[in-house]
Amino acid sequence: MELLWRLNTERGITVLMVTHEPDMAAYAKRVVRFVDGRVASDTSNPHPIGLKAAAALVEESA
Repeated sequence: MELLWRLNTERGITVLMVTHEPDMAAYAKRVVRFVDGRVASDTSNPHPIGLKAAAALVEESA
């Protein structure tokens, strides 16, 4: 997950991940939920896990 996060933030690569795992979805900046093939919700994640991990990496390298 950290690799996908870095590709997105450092290189601007868009990552589309499909999962049923809430702990993996917690890394996403945005979560789109589908029910019966239709968008049920489309929400922004104000506190993605990846932001915390990325901040820790910046602090370690300083």
